Amino acid sequence: MKHLRAISVPLFAAALLCGCGPSFDPEYSDRIGNEAPEMDGYRPEEEPGWAPDESEIPGYVPEPAGWSCYYDETYNYDWHDDVLCVNGAQSHRPYLLEGYDFVAYEDIMAAAADYELYLNSH
Repeated sequence: MKHLRAISVPLFAAALLCGCGPSFDPEYSDRIGNEAPEMDGYRPEEEPGWAPDESEIPGYVPEPAGWSCYYDETYNYDWHDDVLCVNGAQSHRPYLLEGYDFVAYEDIMAAAADYELYLNSH
């Protein structure tokens, strides 16, 4: 009997720790008074003042907001082209700070911000 107790206590503790215990049973939950709310076909668009987000409208294509440049490492051992500029479906990878031997992240992002302003001004 001691062997059975020595095995069952650790097994019970392991079951509690791993979450292997009983799972949620809505039928049991109803019997103890924790009833789930009834949704009965509830849809948020039936609320007054609700309007669909533009992205939810079929066929909606957002207008490009202009050029946006961000850091996008190329892993080609050339720091000058680690920026990608996008404008909707268009993209462009500029070659920035060409005269520099080494380009730090802060330098390339400052040049990218200047280049983004240049692209959006034309």
